[in-house]
Amino acid sequence: MAASLTSLPVELLTYILMNLQSPRDLYHTIQASSTCYRVFQVYRVSIFSRILSNFFHRDVTQDALCALYASRTLNLPNVAPLQLREMLATFLREYHSGTLAFPGNFEDLSSLGRAWARVDAFVLDYITGSSVVQARQLRATGDTRLRKAFFRLAIFYSCSWVDRRVCDFLDMGFHRNGRMNELFFGPMSWTEISSTDSRQWKVIRTHHIWE
Repeated sequence: MAASLTSLPVELLTYILMNLQSPRDLYHTIQASSTCYRVFQVYRVSIFSRILSNFFHRDVTQDALCALYASRTLNLPNVAPLQLREMLATFLREYHSGTLAFPGNFEDLSSLGRAWARVDAFVLDYITGSSVVQARQLRATGDTRLRKAFFRLAIFYSCSWVDRRVCDFLDMGFHRNGRMNELFFGPMSWTEISSTDSRQWKVIRTHHIWE
């Protein structure tokens, strides 16, 4: 395979890489072909962005992007509470508009890919270790909804951290009147919420999901 790829034009190789099924397929391809590896190094942002956008389930994409955005912009301990309040308000508007685009830099794309892989592992591990009845209930709601629940909980923790700081300073906010819970967990079933509150969640709660 590697030998046959050397004769192909760069444009065609780029197209082939962009249409791989998953980040894992991309990894194996560039490991097997030095030609593909060189093409990937030149166009890695556009290639990886296309693969992730095709690989992510459309119902989870915005929640994954919002979780990444929250982890990058809302966890800044040296920012003044008033500025954090405005940042949180802006974030919530963008979250509900559903207009966040895929990152334009490779660092954030890589973080998004790793986060998806870890959430995927958490979901599969949880379902595998669940009782037969609970596993059946989880599969009935769909693995996609469970992944969505994990990303929403990541968003919730980032926003709650900001909200507590703002509340302490201004004596107001979502956290005290329960609106934050309603925003993120209202549409979810109890099975989905309780499954994300397992022992595996301790890893995500400390933001290791993005490392």
